[in-house]
Order: sequence, then C-alpha cells, then structure tokens
Amino acid sequence: MPYIGEDGRKALDNAINSIVDQLVAWYPSTYWVGALNYVVFTIVKRFFDRVPPRYHLFAHVTGTLQCCIHEMYRRLVAPYEDKAIDKNGDIR
Repeated sequence: MPYIGEDGRKALDNAINSIVDQLVAWYPSTYWVGALNYVVFTIVKRFFDRVPPRYHLFAHVTGTLQCCIHEMYRRLVAPYEDKAIDKNGDIR
C-alpha cells in the first residue's frame, strides 16, 4: 500500500477521526454500514464533482478502492482468521 507522509496524514486525520467517531457511535446497530458506504461514495463523488471527468481518473479511483479492500483483508481480516484457525482448528 502506498503510504503518504506524516504531513499528509496530519492534514487528513482530524476529519477521518471525526467520521470514525460517528460510525462507532452508531455501532452495534447496522446504521453504521450505510453511513460508511455514504462516506466513501460521497468522498469519491465530490472529488469527481471538482475535476473534469476522465476515464483514467475513474480507473485510478476504482483501482484504489479495490486496493483498499485488499489492504483491509491483508492487514485486518487475515490475522483475525489466523487466530480463529489457531483457536478452532483448520479445515481438514
């Protein structure tokens, strides 16, 4: 995953933390799922509202969102599954 520098992170972290706080406040109700979808799509939509539509931009953003899914799986889901395998045993 390409990482941004510390200065770039600082510029975004307050807004991200505010959004995450709101999502956590709605957990464990399922309302947070729709809210997360709304947040991600709205960020993408508002980006495209401000730049000229170009296929390469659509392709880059689509690829970036797919990479986010892969990164989430690699860093969050796979370790969780590994712990479950250790606890419950693997599929035979």
